[in-house]
Amino acid sequence: MTLPDPIVKMIKLFCWIILIGVFFANTIVIMLSFIPFIFSVVGILLKPPSKITVERSCGKDRVFTGDTIEICLDLEIHDGIGIVEITEILPRHFELTEGSNYIVLWKGIGVKRYRMTYKIKCTTSGTYYIGNTAIKVSHSIYGHVHSAMERNPKVIEVSPRVFDTTKAKSISNFSKIPLPTGNVSNFGVSTLEFKEIRQYCYGDSFKSINWKATARNLNKGRYWPIVNDYEKEGKKSVWIYLNVSTSMIMGSNIKNAFESGLEAANSLADFYLKQNAYVAFGTYNDVHEFIYPGSGQKHYIKILKTLLRCSSSIGAPRKSGSKQISLKEAVISDKKYMSGSEPLFIIITRYNDRYYELLSEGIDEMAKCTSYRRSTGKIMVVNIIGYGLSASNDMEKLCAELMQLRDYKNIQKLRKKTIWIDWDPSQMSFSKALISQVVGI
Repeated sequence: MTLPDPIVKMIKLFCWIILIGVFFANTIVIMLSFIPFIFSVVGILLKPPSKITVERSCGKDRVFTGDTIEICLDLEIHDGIGIVEITEILPRHFELTEGSNYIVLWKGIGVKRYRMTYKIKCTTSGTYYIGNTAIKVSHSIYGHVHSAMERNPKVIEVSPRVFDTTKAKSISNFSKIPLPTGNVSNFGVSTLEFKEIRQYCYGDSFKSINWKATARNLNKGRYWPIVNDYEKEGKKSVWIYLNVSTSMIMGSNIKNAFESGLEAANSLADFYLKQNAYVAFGTYNDVHEFIYPGSGQKHYIKILKTLLRCSSSIGAPRKSGSKQISLKEAVISDKKYMSGSEPLFIIITRYNDRYYELLSEGIDEMAKCTSYRRSTGKIMVVNIIGYGLSASNDMEKLCAELMQLRDYKNIQKLRKKTIWIDWDPSQMSFSKALISQVVGI
């Protein structure tokens, strides 16, 4: 058994005093030596608190960003006497809204029971582990400390918030939301209504080849076949692209532009899937991820898992050999899943004049996949204004507005090509921004 350092020092003090008393044959000094002796014996007999059990209960294990969770800890301290400090270690993206995750208890004689309750706000999507409890006990006399960590992890999955469809129930509001009207999908049966002739794409039927037009192209030195394209019966398609570069990390750990981008992507995917459309999802400006077009609840869960994976990987160092994919390169890479369709494209990003060329090239590449005359109504850009997320007073808010105006040097050129939506998450919800700024297609 190893004695704590304060008790060892007290025993040494007792030995020195009694030796001095014996050497000088002084009875008073010998009697005084029993004071540290008594403290040493009491220190050995009084044990610090031990046998601490922690049972945790959580209201929910799946929530949306912005939701509040109540955490309850039932503590039992069985042995010892002294001070006990309990600290619940929370993920850095969680905000404490009510109660406290730190308490100090006095453990006397008998079993000590205590319930610790606090509430946290889930501010950032992702998968988190709550269950690391730091315990520090102190001796009742000497104050020497023992520290321990109680690990009982509980998984909490925080999903991006979805679009509030209750605000779109009226016909006037619903008509303002861009819907893929007139956009066709390559999933479905071709009708007899002729649409156009175009170059052959992977997946086209050989029966649709226009041999006369192909022969004319051969005379011009062009060897790619020409096909007849007909309108198709089937679901419409929506393609969502999310910027996952570090330029999206604008704001604080609690609220930032990238988290707002995840909310917008999740809301739009949920909304259009409920409108019976095929939805594809892709990322750009980092390692490219792509979910091919699909529909139904299982497809939504697949997109949601990808969003949660993006939330945990943004800002992390890229693997060696991985290439950063621009928006134009991502669209070109995914074109093979777009054959025969004219989807509604949605780009979710934080605009900055430094990236004007890259964004413009991506929009131009998307426009090639739409009808030339109506391309403006088939590309939507959700621009997340992130400067206000880190502003805490009026002066900082004014600076945020000035910085935003600085970034709008070339924005008018892009507005002419797309449906442009400015969303400041610090001022309004995404549903309000979408309904108030978009005009019907």
